[in-house]
Amino acid sequence: MISGAKMIVNEFFNNNIEVKFVRLTWVDFLGALRTRIITKKRWLDLANGSNHYSLALNCLIIPISTAPCVSPKALKLRNCDQIGKVYDCAASRRADMPNFKQLPRLKVLMGFEIEFVLLDDVFNLATSIDRQNLIIFEEIIAALEISRIDVYYFHTEIAETIRTISIRHGIRVSMTPNLYLTVCKMETDSFLAGILQKVGSLCAFDMPNLDSYYRRKEPLNIRDCPILAGKLGVGEARRQLGKYGITEPMRPKLEVSLDSLKEDKECETWFGSELFAEYVKVKDKEVEHFSGMTEEQRRQKFLVYF
Repeated sequence: MISGAKMIVNEFFNNNIEVKFVRLTWVDFLGALRTRIITKKRWLDLANGSNHYSLALNCLIIPISTAPCVSPKALKLRNCDQIGKVYDCAASRRADMPNFKQLPRLKVLMGFEIEFVLLDDVFNLATSIDRQNLIIFEEIIAALEISRIDVYYFHTEIAETIRTISIRHGIRVSMTPNLYLTVCKMETDSFLAGILQKVGSLCAFDMPNLDSYYRRKEPLNIRDCPILAGKLGVGEARRQLGKYGITEPMRPKLEVSLDSLKEDKECETWFGSELFAEYVKVKDKEVEHFSGMTEEQRRQKFLVYF
């Protein structure tokens, strides 16, 4: 541990003498939050480099690793809402792979929009609990302030805090990450042009689940909605759309989006070949595993992870 980080760690634990345990948290390739609880002394040994924390092989099935382990990040220590415990956002690594292959260090503007949904004890949308919602949110905000996380932005570090507090009130929380990114300049036209040009490949990131492609099943009244193909004819509609470069339909399912992504060599260079390959492997395995489930089975499994 470098001297600056060591000073921060010493100051943190001196100001929080009640801390006895540390939660090591990291996000795997599936986007699932993983946690291990260790003692304060064990964490200090890890941070000083005198030891390392090994993981079970099933913690990193994809990518396959024979010696997975996590490294604590001294600057990521946060108080959590339970007395005597703190969070540490750790970095996972594989002993058989150089760091630069895992971290291409390519600067990409990224953001995550988290859909915050309160569910009742049977995983249905919570209704008629406005007063209870207010109590839950007040407690969540107080816990986030203790963790030094401003309430006007959200990321994966706060998900467990929100889930834990909501469960105390008998409410299950689903938090779904929706990724948006750009490697273009910040100008609006460049951003939109880049998205439209790569929309087929980007669907594999922005619509990453089988159920992302399901549409509303309720009947909709479209009597007053003019349909372009119906008015112009299919051939004329294609001709007019083609003038604007619109020659392909939206991807109807995840498998088709993945096929587009696999053929997109430019996207592969953006993400790095190793990260790109591992992401595709994970998604191919998800398609194989979840396509055999019913919609309700997938929903239940989704709630377990998110």
